[in-house]
Amino acid sequence: METIANILLIVHVASGMTCLGAGIMAIATKKGGKLHAISGKSYFIAMFTVIGTALALAFFRYNLFLLLIASFSFYMTWAGVRSVHNKSLKASVLDWIFLGTAIVTAASMILTFNIVLIVFGSLLTVNIIQETTTFFQARKAQLEKTNKWLIRHIGMMLGSFIATTTAFLVTNVQDFDPAWLPWLAPTIVGSPLIAYYTRKTIKNGI
Repeated sequence: METIANILLIVHVASGMTCLGAGIMAIATKKGGKLHAISGKSYFIAMFTVIGTALALAFFRYNLFLLLIASFSFYMTWAGVRSVHNKSLKASVLDWIFLGTAIVTAASMILTFNIVLIVFGSLLTVNIIQETTTFFQARKAQLEKTNKWLIRHIGMMLGSFIATTTAFLVTNVQDFDPAWLPWLAPTIVGSPLIAYYTRKTIKNGI
């Protein structure tokens, strides 16, 4: 059992590192370009592996924090990639199922009474409300003719990257003063980045 857990941990860490590298490349490369697409797909596959190994490790080595962060990151990644392939933003049954898992994740985060998880859970709750509103709007409007899908893609993918970076820092940066900085630094840096790219997208009308 311990051997299996160690193998899962190695795969989990390697996938997390891949997420970080692919995420940085996706942010740095030209949006819509080949490298951006390749790095984005690599990020999604790596994130799928992260959540899969996190679920398995939760069985062997219970770690609720990393499990919830991984779940948060995966939903954001799923929604971001889904936006590119479903520009109408009309929700399928699978979209609603994943939104349901996001609701469970957000509630679980808040109920831990861990300040960092409460922050992420609150952010996810806001996203869930926005997602629900968007899905209902998409039933009545032709959202593929707007840039709403692109704004959703940017916000979700960067949000996922922020959570992944947070998990990496919290796991690997020990005895840092102040202790809260590794927990919240990615959010402090990443939130303005999301706002910048969102404003840029709206301004350019693409």
